[in-house]
Amino acid sequence: MNTLSLPPKLTHLFTLRCAVDPPMEVGNGPYGRRRCVPIKSGSVQGKYINGEVVPTGGADFMYKSNGPDTMDMC
Repeated sequence: MNTLSLPPKLTHLFTLRCAVDPPMEVGNGPYGRRRCVPIKSGSVQGKYINGEVVPTGGADFMYKSNGPDTMDMC
């Protein structure tokens, strides 16, 4: 017998907005091509959290030739 599950209840936690610099090519590695996008500034706004994004990190992208791409915030 097949039973249907109810969809999960989702709650919006926050909105993240960032201004970024142009991407920097890091180059090819053993797992794919890597690119970093420096974060200049931004804001976080939500019901339980509000704040400012400071320019100390970036978004690190990995473009894989044999699988899904990934993104890490650092």
